[in-house]
Amino acid sequence: MNYRRYLENKDYILRDCCRTNRLELSGRDGCWGLRWRVGPFWFENFFGDEIPSSDCGPKRLIIWQPVSREETPKGWHKTRLLNHIKTTGYALVSHDVPYWSSWSEHARRHRRKWLAQRDDWEVVTPSLEEFISAYKHARMDTVLRLLYIGLLKQHDRAQGEHLHLVGMRRKGGNGTLEAGFAHVDIPEVRQSKHFISFIHDSCRDTSVGVGMMDNWFEHAFTHEIDLLDFGVFWTKGDPRSWKGFSRFKSQFGTIFVRYPYPMWRIGGARHVS
Repeated sequence: MNYRRYLENKDYILRDCCRTNRLELSGRDGCWGLRWRVGPFWFENFFGDEIPSSDCGPKRLIIWQPVSREETPKGWHKTRLLNHIKTTGYALVSHDVPYWSSWSEHARRHRRKWLAQRDDWEVVTPSLEEFISAYKHARMDTVLRLLYIGLLKQHDRAQGEHLHLVGMRRKGGNGTLEAGFAHVDIPEVRQSKHFISFIHDSCRDTSVGVGMMDNWFEHAFTHEIDLLDFGVFWTKGDPRSWKGFSRFKSQFGTIFVRYPYPMWRIGGARHVS
């Protein structure tokens, strides 16, 4: 499969621009990205192996993250200083054999446990407010919690019906969500992106985490989605707090993508007021 990230897709980027009025679509067919302005300074960001255009438009800093391209084209400069995505991972959803057949034995065992526990749980579609309220009580870094809550609200505004919230609560309980999972579908490229998830301490001894993954794979199977994007994985130099969840995500038939260093250049010359 020729892997192309959803971040290269024009329709997704156009929706993403609705997160804030500072964002706009930039680029050309086959190479779309985001442009934004901070005071008098313009910036652009691109993903993919196609070389972004640099001549037209305002004078700006262009940041380009190739997927596999290692060579440095003329006029471009590799850098370690910019925010660098080192490793991401995805899984292909089989429509010919059981989607869990590529999972690790540990994940398949917990899926069986989850199916045995499932009658004790309700899988619900919570409101944004209900999801955020439960998310606030999950154990995590306070700064990251606030950051992701803000991003979740932006994604709700931008992605609309393509943002899916899933909540897990016990039957016969007080109705509180004890776990949750948010993903964004990109139907134009038949992909779905994991956004955020959480599990309260009260259910860490259950298999609800694998249950939420199973729910996501089942959603993909029934909605003609071929690829599930797990997002960033821990690599050397990343925060140690990423390690646990990265190990968890690596169990689901995960294919890793390791990125070269990003590049930058100054583009354009036309002043935009």
